[in-house]
Amino acid sequence: MVVGKRISVSRKPTAKENQDLVLYLNNLVLYHAMKLNYTAFIQKAKTGSDSFGDEWKPLAEKTLKWKQRKKILYSGKVAINIRTRELLQAMKPGYFRNGRYLPPPGQSVEVTTKSISVEIEVPYADAVDAVRPIFVLNLDSLLTEALNKALPLFYNYLRRKGFKGTPPVPPSFLDRMKEE
Repeated sequence: MVVGKRISVSRKPTAKENQDLVLYLNNLVLYHAMKLNYTAFIQKAKTGSDSFGDEWKPLAEKTLKWKQRKKILYSGKVAINIRTRELLQAMKPGYFRNGRYLPPPGQSVEVTTKSISVEIEVPYADAVDAVRPIFVLNLDSLLTEALNKALPLFYNYLRRKGFKGTPPVPPSFLDRMKEE
């Protein structure tokens, strides 16, 4: 994933440091995954498909006309899954501060060293997701791209923490997910 040669770290992290590093990386990957997923959500809302290959079925003609008549528009056009904008707001990525992903209103997350869970707390989110999935279906591609965006920032963090060179990525949920 990262081009270049690896250089050994100046010291091995303690067990506590390793746990903190894994949590930091998992939170950072989650942040980038949510950014990528939001972009994909907007792409599907506007065009029906995204860069990950996911597609939403088009709106029914009746719904399309109703949205036009009621002027329920996004960027001046009728969009799929955007009506009250409550779901759209809940899909937005939160913030990455002090090594933690801070979700926006309407989102609930739990990040551990072994897993990440994200829940959208909009009353109708499950019903929408059943018809048009709100998360990218190709999770491997999404997480790989998110990890590629997160790694340079993670390596900068390691250098600030006193590690030299480019150490291998600590075991994270991505490694465990591939093992299971």
